[in-house]
Amino acid sequence: MVSGPAGCLRRAGCGALIWWVVVSPVLAQQPIEQVRDPVYGEMLFEFYTQDYFRALIRTLVELQREDHPPDSFGGRLGNHRDDAQLLLGGLSLAYGMPDAAQRAFDQLLARRADPALQRKAWHLLGRLAHQQNRLADAERMLRRAVQESLPGEAAPRRLLLAQVLMEQERFGEAADELAVWQGGGDLEPYVHYNRGVALIRSGRRQAGIESLAQVAAPVTPTGEREALADRARLALGFEFLGNSDPLRAQQFLESVRLEGPYSNRALLGAGWAASEQHRYRSALVPWQELRDRDTPESAVLEANLAIPYAYSKLALHGRAAEGYRQAENKYLDEQRRIDAALAAVEAGELIEALIAQTESLQPGPHRRKNAEPVEETRYFVTLLASNEFRRALRNLRDLRALRENLLVSQRNMEAYDDMLETRRLRYEQVLPVVEARLGSVDIEALRARRDELRERLRGYLDSEDIVALASTPQQDQYARLAALEEKLDELPYTPEVEEATLTQSRLKGLLIWQFTFGYAANSWRARRELNTLSDAIDRAERLAQRVHDARAAVPATFTGYDSRVAGLRSRISVLSARTEQLVAAQGEVLQTLARARLREYRARLGRYVLHAKFGQAQNLDMLYETRGGAAAE
Repeated sequence: MVSGPAGCLRRAGCGALIWWVVVSPVLAQQPIEQVRDPVYGEMLFEFYTQDYFRALIRTLVELQREDHPPDSFGGRLGNHRDDAQLLLGGLSLAYGMPDAAQRAFDQLLARRADPALQRKAWHLLGRLAHQQNRLADAERMLRRAVQESLPGEAAPRRLLLAQVLMEQERFGEAADELAVWQGGGDLEPYVHYNRGVALIRSGRRQAGIESLAQVAAPVTPTGEREALADRARLALGFEFLGNSDPLRAQQFLESVRLEGPYSNRALLGAGWAASEQHRYRSALVPWQELRDRDTPESAVLEANLAIPYAYSKLALHGRAAEGYRQAENKYLDEQRRIDAALAAVEAGELIEALIAQTESLQPGPHRRKNAEPVEETRYFVTLLASNEFRRALRNLRDLRALRENLLVSQRNMEAYDDMLETRRLRYEQVLPVVEARLGSVDIEALRARRDELRERLRGYLDSEDIVALASTPQQDQYARLAALEEKLDELPYTPEVEEATLTQSRLKGLLIWQFTFGYAANSWRARRELNTLSDAIDRAERLAQRVHDARAAVPATFTGYDSRVAGLRSRISVLSARTEQLVAAQGEVLQTLARARLREYRARLGRYVLHAKFGQAQNLDMLYETRGGAAAE
């Protein structure tokens, strides 16, 4: 039979005080820095749209380009080489790859990057060590991050440092760290909550209660803040209940919202607070509200035993016996549901349903929509309460996502085959046309003609032949005047002939003056045109050589790409097979954890059944004794 608040707190798992709140600011909460290079901006876009896998691949590719540039242009990250390294570490950390994250952060620190990035790296290294339960390393790294932080940067790092200290049960040091915390904003309530827990656990109970009371005060309705306030009220309620102050405990427990995530434990605790004051009828009110809730949470199951316990204290043994019988039936029904859930686990249905439900809640582009609920999903909260189960579930989701990406890559290999075949056909079609055009051009003849023109020009310059360097129209005019002069010389003298001769002489003199005046410009233009011709011939020679080289090299690139694609296809096949094995193995791990968790839950139900049977029998005996005594009288 239920023994009272102590039994409730022990079986329901509430404890004398709720544990601290874990608040680890993630990389996405860092302020977005100014982006100076578009490639890094694209990486950040994929990160902030929560397409983490694509962001991780893009970051790895760009960092590899930085270290091994494929061409003379080098990498494309420019000013953000170290930012990308930090992003890689954060993404690796988020994907559960601590070794890769450690390497990324170590490389960043070894490069002596910007001090702000180094501080971020120490912070993330501390988080990594914390996740791996290397608490001493986490403390050392976080202390360095805090000590080197600028004003405004230390707040989340000091909060995480305090959490590390609390996990080492160094509650006094954690409280002292949080006492000097500065920052305000959204983290402040979490600081007060954790400091309150640390103070109480270190023996400074009154100061801890005052710190928790700041969080428990009425707040502006916002989901996360209200939930934290409810948690603080619940913590204070059980703190007072565990220290024999049920009246104050009830005040806090009854202020927890009925629709909040902590309402079940609050209702259970409120009932026990009334019971401790021997107000059993008042205790029935929250317990009956709790009993009618259709959830497998321990507090709800506990309420089914607490109600007949109150009836028994009120000497209503008939109602108490009936209450215990109903509790027994409810527990047996729940055991049958557990058996169905275990069968679903064996068939793989429960794990698939759990993955579908969790993926439907995931943000980002890979969110699954319209996941169909199943009956066994009522136990999801029970399963997800285990950190080990959550990690295994996340690993399975990541492995399945990797499998899907490998399938996409496998399909891409077929596209690459098509691209190579198209390129090969194009080469075979264009090559004859190019060769025909090259065959129609005699570069050697052009070179000989150029050399001849160069020699002629050198002779004109040496002899200062002003006529030879004149323009073609001017040379035509000069030739016509010379021919006219010969004809005039053959004619007999007349005044008209003398006039024409004089005119021809004037025109010839004018033309020679123009030749002389334009000689420098004409000689410069002749040299320029010869150089242009020479450049064109040289360019034609280079193009012909490039075509010749390409004709020999392009088929080799087909063969090279063919082998690379074949190698990648083979590697993808190996990785796909390995991933399938890991998916199957991780599914087995998840099924094993689910079976163990559900069987543990079923065993607890078995203990509840025994409590119910014992309580029913005890109250039937009391009822019999009461009625028998009355009949004797």
